[in-house]
Formats: sequence, structure tokens, C-alpha cells
Amino acid sequence: EGTHVFVMDKRSGKVYHHQLDDQQQAILGETSESVLVRRGDQVGDVLVGDLVDMVWMPAGNGRQKSMLVIMESGGSLLEYDPATQQLLPLEVAQPDGLQFPELVGSYYGRFYLLDSTANLIWRYSPTVDGYSTPPDIWLQTEVDLAGVEDMAIGDSIYLLYADGKIKKLSAGEPDTFDISGWDTPPRSPSALFTRPPEDTKWLYVADRGNSRIVQANKEGQFMRQFRLLESQAAENGDALTSTSSLFVDEISGHAYVLSGQDLYLLILPD
Repeated sequence: EGTHVFVMDKRSGKVYHHQLDDQQQAILGETSESVLVRRGDQVGDVLVGDLVDMVWMPAGNGRQKSMLVIMESGGSLLEYDPATQQLLPLEVAQPDGLQFPELVGSYYGRFYLLDSTANLIWRYSPTVDGYSTPPDIWLQTEVDLAGVEDMAIGDSIYLLYADGKIKKLSAGEPDTFDISGWDTPPRSPSALFTRPPEDTKWLYVADRGNSRIVQANKEGQFMRQFRLLESQAAENGDALTSTSSLFVDEISGHAYVLSGQDLYLLILPD
């Protein structure tokens, strides 16, 4: 986010905080191993358990500052402000029926929590101390959340499934999203990315089985795809076959791809 890059390694139970150089094309060496938080840390009154997910939370709807929000397996939230370098616990109301939260999302201060076991998506509005008011059930009709791999939020919520399906939900209801025009459907997809349209125009899908990142419009129409050059893939292996996380900055034309233990910067063609 800006010159800051945050990477969650669930296996080792760590969130890394890297900083980029002025060209935003390389990690500053002194931050290459910088750990923001790890499993077992004590942060205020929170003993950090396994790391579940994290999201950059933009200001809005009463939330004054943009910050990183991290969820751990005990259901607690932590927030990190790069400006003050403070990591603090947030108050968060535990919704009735919560079973196994897996994915989190954000939309201008609002916090979203997906629990595929409970088959629910909750939406929190910000409070002075975090998210201490019980959330709303965002889904207005039953949607099968089993097999959801990733969630991205723009003006709608997009869900990526392990079998390659992508669902679009608007105002809590299923909406039209058609990928039948793609040259080949996603295989073993792992991540997708979008944001509200004033920030991000397109939807991006990490399509591991086809060694690519697909750029689509927000109705599902295939626009273009990004692959590594054959010479690059042959020399160093194709990182796009094992992408686990994806972030796209359309303004700078950069995509950040986490593949295995490595973070890659892709400069997208105009």
C-alpha cells in the first residue's frame, strides 16, 4: 500500500512489512526480513494465534485513517498504522453463529468477514474503538460459500472458488458475471483482486493452472492476460503457477504476486 508492502505467511505465522525504493521496483534491504507480527506475540490484551487473513482498510464511513487490519484465529483484530508504526488491538463484536472465519474484506471503513462453514458474510460498520457494534448479515439470499478461495470487494463482492467459478454479489444478491467468453476457464485459481471503480477499473484473477493473470471487466468479460516470457519461465520457473496472493496498482501499472516464499513485481504493459 503506497511504498509499504505487507505479506502474510500463514504457514510460519508471520506478517512481514517491507518498504519499496523510490521507483517502487525493489524492496529496501533493511526491511527484507522485517516481521510486523507473529503467532505467539502479545499485542495489548491479545495473544496472537494463527493468522487468518488481512486487508488494507481505507478511511470512510466514520473511520478517519487508512490502516492495515489483521485477523487472528481467536477472532481478534489488530490494526497497524505505517505513519505511527503502531500495532494495536481493535474491539470487534463476535457475531452469533460464527464458526470458522476464513476471509476478510474492506470497503471505505467497513469490514467484511466471510465464514464458509456458517455460510455467511457479515458486514461491520466502524465504531470509535474499532468494530464493536454487532455486524449485519450482508447476504440477502442463501449462497453456497463452500470452496471459496478468495474474496475481492469493489462496488460488488466477488468470490473465487477452487473449481474455477467466480460469483458476483451486489447488495447481498447474486449478480450477472459471465466468463463463458474466456478462451479457457480458470484452473486451480488462487486469488483475485479488485477495488472500488474510482481506484481499480478491472478484476484480476490469478489463474495458476493456466500460468497467467487474467484481466476482466466487472461483468466477467475477458480483456487480456499476462504471462511470463517463455525465456523467463524456463530460466527461473514460472512463478504464476504457484501464485497465492495478488495485488494490482493500476495507477503505477504494477502487480505484486506472492508465489511460494517469493514476492514478485510484474510491470504491466499499457
